[in-house]
Amino acid sequence: MDSPAKVRGVCFLQGPAGFFFWRLSRELARRGIRTLRINVCAGDRLNWPGPSTQYRGCLENWADFLEGFFVESGVTELVLLGEQREHHRIAIEVAHKLGISVVVCELGYLRPGWLTLERDGMSGNSRFPRDPRAIRERAKGLAEPGPGRIHGNSFAVEALSDVSFHLANAAFWFLYPHYRTHLKGQPLMADIGIGLHLLLTRIGWSGGHAKVRALLSSGRPFFVFPLQIENDFQVRAYSRYRSIAESITEVMTSFARHAPQQSVLVIKAHPRESAWLGWHRHCLRLASDLDIRERIVHVDGGPLDALLARSQGVVTINSTSGLRALQLGRPLKVLGQAIFDVEGLTHAGSLDHFWRQPVPPDAGLLDDFTRLLSASIQVRGDFYSARGSRLAIREIADRLLSGVVNHSLR
Repeated sequence: MDSPAKVRGVCFLQGPAGFFFWRLSRELARRGIRTLRINVCAGDRLNWPGPSTQYRGCLENWADFLEGFFVESGVTELVLLGEQREHHRIAIEVAHKLGISVVVCELGYLRPGWLTLERDGMSGNSRFPRDPRAIRERAKGLAEPGPGRIHGNSFAVEALSDVSFHLANAAFWFLYPHYRTHLKGQPLMADIGIGLHLLLTRIGWSGGHAKVRALLSSGRPFFVFPLQIENDFQVRAYSRYRSIAESITEVMTSFARHAPQQSVLVIKAHPRESAWLGWHRHCLRLASDLDIRERIVHVDGGPLDALLARSQGVVTINSTSGLRALQLGRPLKVLGQAIFDVEGLTHAGSLDHFWRQPVPPDAGLLDDFTRLLSASIQVRGDFYSARGSRLAIREIADRLLSGVVNHSLR
């Protein structure tokens, strides 16, 4: 990375966390760094109160526009919220072609209370080592990450930011006529569905807590499959699945054919999934087809940690709930690409084999992994709370200016 006096930052992103990055740009500007911003949709513009460049063209012309913009503006640092949206993938290709550093920020692998800051990409594109020996070597002398969240978080602020972003895109689509969301379906309808799901779960509509208590008191051995959100781009970007339904079918079919007869599969709904999807009915229909109706429990609500801690093992595509399972000492099978899918931490064999011989993680390796992770590509804070965002902005600015993004991974 160039010396701080020569750095030029471009905060380019799509998403409702834009106001956080605008505040980050102000912090960089306060330290003498020139920052630039490109908006590709009305939601972007809403979340960026300061000066910005508007791109209203089509995706086919995006690369040419960016190349000219980067060269003319003297850009040396590209900052993104995630890296797998279409506009972002093209932007990264252009940046690499021109020798521009790419920094990706997203929600943390360690949760709650952390953000991720990495060079070039996350998950399958992460530079974090997968070799156990490299992890152990680089973790020597590093401190423990400390307690979990050290600040509050505001779901109301997060929800308002998300809804306002999608509402702006729907209301002012004509200002950016070629913009297309990476999300499936209609974003505003998905937001309404998420809100309805959260409300129904809170009033106990699904009986999630009662189901968890009944299962834990039954003494029956069980495995847990925590579902991810249908619109989770990490699933499409870093796995072979095009939908959550495909993963449910694969996991349930394998369980029916290979799991011990006395065992149960708990399919845990994501708390922020849309109420419109109806995974409960889908799972029960498939269970009937597979003749395992009495061995499938779909849980909507209730404490995930209680299930993970008592389970025989956990299956995930690439959710951070998998990392939580490892922290609780539970065997884990990863079906997609995940930063924690490391030999010695996760099950190396097939899913069919996992049901009968799940192996718990190596506690020492997990400790090294966690210390290296927190010291290198995790930043304390969050996008939406006042204290959490202040902590994160200060730390991210420090790392960008001193060139220690991916610290301890060199």
